[in-house]
Amino acid sequence: MLKKGTQAPEFDLVDQDGKRHTLKSLLARGPLILYFYPADFTPGCTREACTFRDLQNDLVRAKLRVVGVSPQDADSHKKFAAKHNLNFPLLADPDKRAVKAYDVDGPLGFGVRRGTYLIGADGKPLGAKHCLRWSQRGAQQEELVFVAGHPGRTERLFTVDHLKFLRDV
Repeated sequence: MLKKGTQAPEFDLVDQDGKRHTLKSLLARGPLILYFYPADFTPGCTREACTFRDLQNDLVRAKLRVVGVSPQDADSHKKFAAKHNLNFPLLADPDKRAVKAYDVDGPLGFGVRRGTYLIGADGKPLGAKHCLRWSQRGAQQEELVFVAGHPGRTERLFTVDHLKFLRDV
């Protein structure tokens, strides 16, 4: 994983609608959550994407946007986004250039490890985790909780409430 305070690698990838995105263009509107996932339509990746979709209002209030990246092509992303009503860009990285640059390539170069970065408007990671699970806790206090996916180990990366400081970053 990239270390906090280092510069996040630039990329130039196409989303599900054929629109090109660079890290610089995405950060022009402020900090973002950049998440890497193994494949469209798998149970874990679908749950992950739908959680981000369902938390969109909270993320917008925290001045954050979400962008997903995986090796599938734009057509696969378009079908995945349409089927699940996803409201954020899914970037196609078929050559895995961004996957490798962000250190989420799978073991021996096979597949993609799940990984999520919180990247500040200055292009520097503010937090990163491998193997994430997403959950909403508390009926009255909704918060996005990033939890290390190891049995018996829970480590919070950040919550939406904790991200309010990002408005000024």
